[in-house]
Amino acid sequence: MAKRLLFVIFSLFTVHCSLIKAQSDTSVVRQLEEVEVKASTPAFSFLSASPVQSLSADKLEKLNALLVSDAVKYFSGVQVKDYGGVGGLKTVSIRSLGANYTTVAYDGISLSDYQTGQIDLGRFSLDNVEQIGLTTGGDNDIFQPARNQALSGVIRITSRTFVPTETKRNEWHAGLKTGSWEMYNPSVAYSQALNRSFVLSASSEYLRSKGDYPYQLGQEHRKRNHSEVENWKSEINLKGTFQTGGKLAVKTVYFNSDRNIPGAAISGYNYVGENMRDRNLFSQANYTQAISNKWQFQANAKFNHSVMDYSSELYPHFDNRYDQQEYYLNAIALYKVSERLSFSWANDGIYGQFKNVKKNLTPARTTWLSALAGKYETSIFTANASLLNQYIHESTGKDRQHLSPYIGLSVKPLRNLPLRWRLYYKNTYRLPTFADIYYPNLPNTKLKPENAHQYNTGLTIVAAINEYIPYISLSSDVYYNRVENKIIARPISSLALLSVQNYDDVEIKGIDLNLTLQLRIAAGFSAEINGTYTYQEALNKGNGLLLAYTPRHSATGFASLKMSWLDVSYQFIYSGNRYYNETPRLEYLLKRYIDQGISLTKIVGWKDYRLHFSAECLNLLDVQYDVVRSYPMPGRSFRFGIKFNY
Repeated sequence: MAKRLLFVIFSLFTVHCSLIKAQSDTSVVRQLEEVEVKASTPAFSFLSASPVQSLSADKLEKLNALLVSDAVKYFSGVQVKDYGGVGGLKTVSIRSLGANYTTVAYDGISLSDYQTGQIDLGRFSLDNVEQIGLTTGGDNDIFQPARNQALSGVIRITSRTFVPTETKRNEWHAGLKTGSWEMYNPSVAYSQALNRSFVLSASSEYLRSKGDYPYQLGQEHRKRNHSEVENWKSEINLKGTFQTGGKLAVKTVYFNSDRNIPGAAISGYNYVGENMRDRNLFSQANYTQAISNKWQFQANAKFNHSVMDYSSELYPHFDNRYDQQEYYLNAIALYKVSERLSFSWANDGIYGQFKNVKKNLTPARTTWLSALAGKYETSIFTANASLLNQYIHESTGKDRQHLSPYIGLSVKPLRNLPLRWRLYYKNTYRLPTFADIYYPNLPNTKLKPENAHQYNTGLTIVAAINEYIPYISLSSDVYYNRVENKIIARPISSLALLSVQNYDDVEIKGIDLNLTLQLRIAAGFSAEINGTYTYQEALNKGNGLLLAYTPRHSATGFASLKMSWLDVSYQFIYSGNRYYNETPRLEYLLKRYIDQGISLTKIVGWKDYRLHFSAECLNLLDVQYDVVRSYPMPGRSFRFGIKFNY
């Protein structure tokens, strides 16, 4: 394996050097001043053939959101499985395809988990985040790794970047949030310009919460126990531009989490039992080079090492250690035939090893991804297509190979109306995770890979009405997903003991609606309204029953009023009735709920100094509800924060 990766690196380096030499031999090189071009997300999403949603840093500050998992709840078509509290597991499913179909890219490079295939978004706070975006289906950006194109959707987390000026060569951030149930969250960040080209930044944050919130179980008034969490995350970034124009970004992240797992709330039973300690270190690097007016080159590399210690005092008593390592390499070439037409070729090599210490199992998986993509784009018409080839070699199973096509179209049918029609088809193929197959006591080596077909058509309009309504965006999408051999995992006695099986045929139909409206009310007053609505029906075609935990109706809303002396915002999340068992009987019903919150923010500035104050009330009406059966969510709570920027 090591020889193959070295050969790939050497080959890519040779091609890269040859292209640079060919370009330098036929032209005169002149050093030009760098010009930064910023494209707005609304314009990008308007041209895309697939739905694109985003939340900027300004919106994130006004949301009642502490973690990335809190923010993505405001995207349409998204279901967040939340097991309650700050320390509870939080995974994301897009359009009921499952958490394993969601790629989470941190500054352009995918995060990974070989054990479960699911990324726990409860690990990531919003303290150092510039933007969160969600692309469902294919992507208008063809200059990206093949891995980012392999699944049904991508959640992109973009961290803040310090841009030095002639008068400001460094930047400080320090903050503290505290709240109900002994929540304590300090953070600090520092950025320094090393020279005219490179910036070094470092950040660290700590999160602790006791999580013993009250809840009601039938006629009992109880307190959640065994919900303590303690997280520590540190990050170092180096970014800069070489004299040749090449751009380098290097990131190293260390995450340490020690949390008790809040168990199911059962009448007459005081739960204690499961504990999980995670330690994760990863380093990633991205290098981008414009070789000529026609050619661009990009390379990405990553190393990831993760250890999880799990223990349970529940019967049967159990403790284990899970160790996983990953090595990742990627290279992309982009060729621009013209301003309108471009092609890319991305190649990824991934080697992952998972170790179940107690069972002495060490399965390994080698994956080769190759994606050929093309895009033709004008102001009237956009078409992009790709063909992704996956070759997977597994140490304990047979080799597999699959071709996954994608095609997307976006058309502006009327020249004078800012309306676009979009359409796409995408095929997604994924193997069972190591947890699906090798989880303790319940191995299932006969699981089949999933094969999903996604279809989407929609309309979007973006316009400026007048000076009082400078921006309005409306979109609607109708989608149909069909999944062959869908893998369903259900907890038996705890989150670590699962029953895993294939459903031969699953059909998912739905509608997503999105609205964004910006208002200028008067001098010093502005407002923004955001809303989403999803209708969805997810059926197991084998028995004609709805999949568990899939509400037919769900909606979110966010409204903010910006004044010269204070910003006020209101949010809500609504989920309709759903069943935790596929049989739609009253005893299996999880009732609909609406979770509302308000927040107040105030910024005080003086010269280069800025103080940011915030006060939040979550679950304003103290609604008692479960997202996952028997895992009660927190009732009314409060958070207060202060941030200092220089």
